[in-house]
Amino acid sequence: MDQIILGIEAGGTRTTLILADPQGVLIGQRVLGPGNFRVIGMDGLDALFQECGRIAPNPVSIGIGMAGVRDARDRKRVREAAQKIWPDALIWVDHDLASALIVAQRHYRDVKAHVLVLSGTGSCCFGRAIDGAEAKCGGWGHQIGDRGSAYDIAHTAISDVIEACDRTGQWSPLGEQLLHSSMHNDPNDWIQWFQVAEKSEIAALAVPVMEAWVDGDSIAKEVVYKAANALVADAYACWKRLKTKECCFVLAGGMFLKQPAFSRLFKRLLKKKKQDAQVSAMPVESVWGTVYAGLDLYASSKADKNFDHKPNKFQIGDALRDHALPTSTGMSSTEQRLQSSMKLDVMSCSKAFDLFLIEEANISTAIRMEKKKILQWISW
Repeated sequence: MDQIILGIEAGGTRTTLILADPQGVLIGQRVLGPGNFRVIGMDGLDALFQECGRIAPNPVSIGIGMAGVRDARDRKRVREAAQKIWPDALIWVDHDLASALIVAQRHYRDVKAHVLVLSGTGSCCFGRAIDGAEAKCGGWGHQIGDRGSAYDIAHTAISDVIEACDRTGQWSPLGEQLLHSSMHNDPNDWIQWFQVAEKSEIAALAVPVMEAWVDGDSIAKEVVYKAANALVADAYACWKRLKTKECCFVLAGGMFLKQPAFSRLFKRLLKKKKQDAQVSAMPVESVWGTVYAGLDLYASSKADKNFDHKPNKFQIGDALRDHALPTSTGMSSTEQRLQSSMKLDVMSCSKAFDLFLIEEANISTAIRMEKKKILQWISW
């Protein structure tokens, strides 16, 4: 194959590659490791692109949708890193929300605005109108802004079952399910576990919460309705900011695509606020948005009138308005060294050994939870 279009969707959990021909026909697909720009750094970015380059050494056009890309400076850095691997290729770079939204624009064309409603491990709503106006709600991370996500559902459920126990003196059936799913015997075990558990480990507990909701559990019902209403509020706010009457709300992420009852609940609640709301599921994997961007870039460079690829009629603009975003002022706390290990050079052997045992136990817990999470997500 002489001409390859390469699509790269890089997220916090994995990076997905799609190779297609100039007509958009799939040639191959690969999955690599994490690719969040703000987590892996420039060294990680170079390593990731080198690995991608071994899979697709000579693409004519590349679309890159990367989590963590926020502004023009980020896009420039990612593009320059890609150009070192593919110096002769056409390259499009933006946030992974922008590339996912291109899928919605491509498949649902007969409306003036689209709002992507994403609920997976994290969550975010991102919209764009045909005139290029954009709006974003959520997506600030699991600690402060992933409303309606799997993490939010699991975290809220655990808090609520503990609160119910405190006030009634009884441990609820949902609490038992959550303890069993997290492989703990006592609620007190959660205190330490929450200090070391990965976001994805906690988010995986959304599965038993959803199961309990379907079975009629009252606590689970309250948690799920709160999450769905939060997503409705964010999606509605995105639409209002786009200032268009017509809008297609496109659902993406595991909470919607793997939980049909949750999708139906969201649709019902949204229609109470906007009766004519058009709600559809993401028709193909969101990574195809990067392929579409690469195809459009390639098509626009072709002078051959017989080239029959039809460029997207919607403008592919900046995913997030640069002026609306804060600028990082330093290294995040998760990138800093543990305070407990700062004085290893003067620490007694006994204390250092105790520290090692604690961290070893934390790692063992994390590995155990990762195995459980894999089994849960397979069943989901």
